[in-house]
Amino acid sequence: MDWAIRYGLKRAERIVAAPEPMPLLWDLNENGINEEEVNEKNLHRLVASGHHVPGDPLAGIENLLASGAIYALGDLHLLTGEEIFKSAARRIIEPLITSLCDPFNDPAAAAISYYRWTFKDTSYDSDLENGLQDLPKKPPNLLALVFPQEIRRRELGVGKRSDMAYWGEWLEDGSVNPIQEPSTATLTLAYQLTGDVAYAQRALQNAATRLNIARRVLRGGREHADMGGAVCSVAAGHGRNWGHGAVTSCYGQLLLGTREIFGMVEPVIVIKQSNGTRHNPAELFSLIRPIVNSDNIEVIFYNNGKSPLNFSWQAQIIQINETDHTIKKIVESEVNPWHEETLDTNCILKRIL
Repeated sequence: MDWAIRYGLKRAERIVAAPEPMPLLWDLNENGINEEEVNEKNLHRLVASGHHVPGDPLAGIENLLASGAIYALGDLHLLTGEEIFKSAARRIIEPLITSLCDPFNDPAAAAISYYRWTFKDTSYDSDLENGLQDLPKKPPNLLALVFPQEIRRRELGVGKRSDMAYWGEWLEDGSVNPIQEPSTATLTLAYQLTGDVAYAQRALQNAATRLNIARRVLRGGREHADMGGAVCSVAAGHGRNWGHGAVTSCYGQLLLGTREIFGMVEPVIVIKQSNGTRHNPAELFSLIRPIVNSDNIEVIFYNNGKSPLNFSWQAQIIQINETDHTIKKIVESEVNPWHEETLDTNCILKRIL
């Protein structure tokens, strides 16, 4: 653990001190290497140049997102409380704040959401809310899944890959318009920012539609899990997205308040059925929203069944000791009690914890 913290501090210092645009990588003497030097030294494979457009100012940020750097920085911040990790994470997400209108920005919006929650920083919220005003007011009538004949990177920015699946808006004359619908990660972030349930509903419906189309026409992807054109690529993202796809960018975050902590996808609440089984009853729908500026969470429950539903739930509290870096979950204690609920059929219950 001590080695990881020392190594992380060095990496964070490099990111904070880096020039604009972010270097594609660093040499052993801590010097950032830009695109021109990559071309001179033929380092294209090291920086995944095949997944970048020449001259893209976000190529260095894309490399950091694709390697999960912001989640490592978040873990190190939780372990130590050191502000340098927050400063480095801020360098990563700052150029992504204006990306909400990019329909392929899954890892960007997911990183912003993670940053807000983990580092408890709402300083970009007004800019993000302004960006939401530019999103389409409603989704397209029909989606289309499209694969160009030529495999290559075409657009600037993050969340793209040379062999990725494209989404478009289907027209009845058989043509396809470029998609304008935001990513499910952006819609999830929008719900977390505003509390408007319409964003959450739109994200979940969008994810279901895309997954159904992908399952109908694409192979599973077991033979090459980070490829850009399989069911897994649609559901959980291709190899440059750090696990953020149409499904994984919204389902866990919205239904259980999940986020990545120390390499595990951890929910913020745990639900227990009346018989003691710890998972959601099939009739129960939950919707979770972290209220970052108050350290609370907002939980909405809905009973879609034909009879009243008894269940209980509790927050999942992860306790981290910044001195000896031990990590433990507070499960059964007075500090973290179970909340027992009875919910009538077709009724909604809202709680803030």
